[in-house]
Amino acid sequence: MFIRSLFILVILHFSCSQIIAQEQNVVDYFHDEHGNTYHQLYLDDKVTDLIEIKYYNDEQDIEIDGEISADGYSLIIKNYQIPKTVSVKVLLENGEIKEILRSKCHIDPVILVL
Repeated sequence: MFIRSLFILVILHFSCSQIIAQEQNVVDYFHDEHGNTYHQLYLDDKVTDLIEIKYYNDEQDIEIDGEISADGYSLIIKNYQIPKTVSVKVLLENGEIKEILRSKCHIDPVILVL
């Protein structure tokens, strides 16, 4: 009886160990190691400088952390607060300053790991 109980305990131990190991290997595709999320806002024209980026019609003056993508045709927003509209003032490649509004429908999450 003791050997049977010990055998059952060993099998349960290995089963639980595999389940715990699988849970620890879950990859979060949308958060970096610090828990930040990133979203992408696509632009029609190539941008050379990001002048201002903020939430549109927001009572709070929250600064948005954003940067221009390598190709200049999108902006990467760090920790975007869904479902807010974003107002962006940018300098285009042709020298024109343009203000752009993008609603939540035009802002996509960025997958960090493939």
